[in-house]
Amino acid sequence: MPLKFVTGHQEAVTNLYTDVGMDAVVCYDIPHFPTGSLAGFYPAEYLAKCVSVIVAISGDAHNERDWLVICPYRVDQTGAQRDKVYDVDPFVVTLDSDTGLPAATGIVAYHAKFENRTSPVSGYQHLTKEGTVAALRQQVVTGSKPLAAAPASVLNALQHMSRVFVDKLS
Repeated sequence: MPLKFVTGHQEAVTNLYTDVGMDAVVCYDIPHFPTGSLAGFYPAEYLAKCVSVIVAISGDAHNERDWLVICPYRVDQTGAQRDKVYDVDPFVVTLDSDTGLPAATGIVAYHAKFENRTSPVSGYQHLTKEGTVAALRQQVVTGSKPLAAAPASVLNALQHMSRVFVDKLS
């Protein structure tokens, strides 16, 4: 799994922390996703392939830290039939449990291996990838929910990436 260690994201993560809140998940449509200093690892060309971005924050009492994960839902094609799928390339950063301030380093993982990293996109075989992205963007429901209502792919990304963070940076 290719990893990219990221610095200079603190302001953007602090803003997301304030926007999302503890033990919550927010779905952003692409035009309203606040990239700010996140543009270095989710550049405009990458986000152009995405339908939405889901951000989740969870506490970790055992390790006395909190986690913020960013999960862009990118449309890709896979297999011999070139079936369309959502592909999630998560970014995770640890937060100080007392202040909510982000660590100096975060990790973005491309093609990580966790359950539900990809999920099928059905009913769009007749469209190009770009056409599929445009059509699906029209159906995005934005807003905030409790963390327990997050999609399985987001919860799995959060668990997987927090383990990667601990293994690589702690």
